[in-house]
Amino acid sequence: LDAWASDYSSTVPIHVEATFTRQGFGGILASATPAKYFHGFKGAPDPDLWYPSAMANALAGKDLDPANPEIIIHINSTIANQFYVGTDGKCPPNQYDLESILLHEVGHGLGFLSNDSYDTFYGYGSIDQPTPYDAYAQLADGRRLMDLPSPSVELGKALTNTIVWSGRNGIAANNGVKPKLYTPSVYQQGSSISHLDEATFSSSGADSVMTPNLSAGEVFHEPGPLALAMMADMLLKPPAGVPTGIPTVVRNVKALIGDKSAVITFDPPTNLRTSQVSSYAVKVNQTGLVVKGTTSPIVVTGLRNGGNYSFSVTASN
Repeated sequence: LDAWASDYSSTVPIHVEATFTRQGFGGILASATPAKYFHGFKGAPDPDLWYPSAMANALAGKDLDPANPEIIIHINSTIANQFYVGTDGKCPPNQYDLESILLHEVGHGLGFLSNDSYDTFYGYGSIDQPTPYDAYAQLADGRRLMDLPSPSVELGKALTNTIVWSGRNGIAANNGVKPKLYTPSVYQQGSSISHLDEATFSSSGADSVMTPNLSAGEVFHEPGPLALAMMADMLLKPPAGVPTGIPTVVRNVKALIGDKSAVITFDPPTNLRTSQVSSYAVKVNQTGLVVKGTTSPIVVTGLRNGGNYSFSVTASN
């Protein structure tokens, strides 16, 4: 925790709950998850993204969920006898360095993870609540992973093809090359997307800490410059994605009557992500008045009490 604390800036204490738990025999050393995700809070760089607890607190400047920890880690107790619990970095070649494992898992808890899922039967991919990590995961054609239709076969295929990191800090830390993420041809739950590519970074020294596999005897006691750079990207507002097509109609439009005004509420188009909707325009059909905004609701003023009005809402990219 001290290793991360020296490089991760937050005025809000980060609480980590770590327990030994049975997670099957072999394979899994440990797993981690944020306790919660938050979006639309004051201080969020992008209101459409879901920020892990620790990252959300750091951006908000306060604890958004004081009753719970920010990071939850489960260490596989079935292989506890294979863990080296020393902190001197002298892990034997037949054991796994527990400090290195925890360093890796804290990275996931802080935000180094995608919210994707994959249906192995139908081949559908889904990202219902995209994280900042998803906003920087980019396909070969420049589209963001989070902007593909969800759920869809198209997204499922993307999860098993080449995906790179598009954040400027991560690229700079990787000598100007977009870092490749781990996307094996057969989707691996808990490993695909949410790691740096094993083949590319497994021998890169400090930067291999966030690859999916830890070898016996392998030791990491610092997060590494690439992981820190990618974290820095996630604290910024990501650039817009590449629009595909025009927005379809907005849904569930309603008008709430006020004094010489109306509050217009609506749900975004079904292709919000793929079309990269940037604004909405509410038109008063009787007068031609247009009021613009970036999200629902939009308030229209200057109306006449007792008059009849109807409204049209258009999404633009």
